[in-house]
Amino acid sequence: MSAGTSKRRAELAIEMKTIVDELVETADRAEASGLVSKADKRIVLEHMERLYRELFAQYTEFKEGDVMLQDRILTYSEEAAKKAAEEAELKGIEKGIEKKAFDMARKLLARGMTLLEVAEIAELSIDKLQTLVPR
Repeated sequence: MSAGTSKRRAELAIEMKTIVDELVETADRAEASGLVSKADKRIVLEHMERLYRELFAQYTEFKEGDVMLQDRILTYSEEAAKKAAEEAELKGIEKGIEKKAFDMARKLLARGMTLLEVAEIAELSIDKLQTLVPR
């Protein structure tokens, strides 16, 4: 390989890094505006990384761009996993709170309170409470 070829690859690597940065920023904006989900953005970045690796893996001049993409993808994957865990925890808490409210509503109804009174105390809709009343 000639010195000119190596120099041109180094220049191209700098250009590619700029293009990759722009693509990642575009993906970030698309997610922030609600056009794509975090998961879809991660998929796009993973495909970009694979393409980048397929085209340039054998050239050391392109190593920095590959490492940068891998770091970004790892960060997005970790963020997505953390958000999913937080959402699951919140859903669990919400279900637990609703279960407690239903348990309390059952007891209040068993004591003869009206649906309207129980709905107000337990902070449940009358529609939900009617599922507790035997028909």
